[in-house]
Amino acid sequence: SRKTKEEVLVHLPPITEKTISFQLSQEEKRVYKEVKEEMVVKILEEDLPVTNALVELLRLRQVCNGLFAFGSDAPSSKLSVLSDLLATFPSDSKVIIFSQFKTSVDKICSELPGACRIAGDVSGEDREKIITQFKTDKTKKYLVMTSSGDRGLNLQEANYLVHFDLPYSIASAEQRIGRIFRTGQKQHTHVYTLE
Repeated sequence: SRKTKEEVLVHLPPITEKTISFQLSQEEKRVYKEVKEEMVVKILEEDLPVTNALVELLRLRQVCNGLFAFGSDAPSSKLSVLSDLLATFPSDSKVIIFSQFKTSVDKICSELPGACRIAGDVSGEDREKIITQFKTDKTKKYLVMTSSGDRGLNLQEANYLVHFDLPYSIASAEQRIGRIFRTGQKQHTHVYTLE
């Protein structure tokens, strides 16, 4: 018979979850305020259908990741926090980094030379090669993924996971964690959320 999640969790090593808060730069705050004010004006003028309101909310979330999503070269406060965090992990660690946004995944990978990348534009065959490489190549420390990698993958080789941003669904966040915190995990698992 199939084991319940509670029965499996008893046999796993400890898990530590931590939220890391940070402040946006003055430029990021300014852009955030602009995007927010544009959205409020559109709502008050009843010129913003619900689907467009969700797009505007996504734009606000992207500002919080960094202005690179809008073509700016301004430094990203969140990327800086991520870099500082990764520097604290043991040098032989394997790390999974998730973001909702392909632009963020691409930017993170540009800051982490040699990082493995999975997003919606990666074919199933290439995805398998990337996962095998991450699991077996000791020089491949980072696997950076969009939600296209938050289900169905067994990645117990990693014991660090970073939510660069959270998905809207708590279940999706749990799925992300479930990639490394599962049967076969032998190490203490660390999960960080940047917000």
